[in-house]
Amino acid sequence: MGMRRAAPRAVTLLLAAALLLICSASAGASSSGIRGTVLDATCETGCEVPCPPPPSCRAERICLQPGPAIVCPQRRSFDLPPYTGENGQVIVRRQGSATVLARVIPDEGRFSLRLGAGHYVVRTYVAEECWSGERRRVTVSGGHYSPLEMEVRDNCVAHPYRGAELG
Repeated sequence: MGMRRAAPRAVTLLLAAALLLICSASAGASSSGIRGTVLDATCETGCEVPCPPPPSCRAERICLQPGPAIVCPQRRSFDLPPYTGENGQVIVRRQGSATVLARVIPDEGRFSLRLGAGHYVVRTYVAEECWSGERRRVTVSGGHYSPLEMEVRDNCVAHPYRGAELG
């Protein structure tokens, strides 16, 4: 009679152990999402790389300055500071859907959001007049965080060469 009682207990313990393994494996598999930085691309004094005189420029962008237009290398995003304002947001929705899944407020420009594997649209937004953000499609793979670098900019700040004509 002792064996008959021990058998159901052993089965119960085995099932509990299997359930625990399944739960811990699925919890580890859901550690995916997006991680990134929101950069402030506002150009108070001109964010562009200074333009050397021709012919030393390369054909990557047109440098707007008084006189003839010359072509210079573009600035790199790592030259930009992080956005540290109070009204910034990163908005995430599933690609093909208008429903917002999450709103994240960056901390010193950095953000992280846990998401399942899938295709998403990520948008940066600043809730202040004149600011514009960026919109990007992102694919998240299971078990990984997709890195993102996105920009916001204050369009009311006058760039020193704004309105200069190409020569």
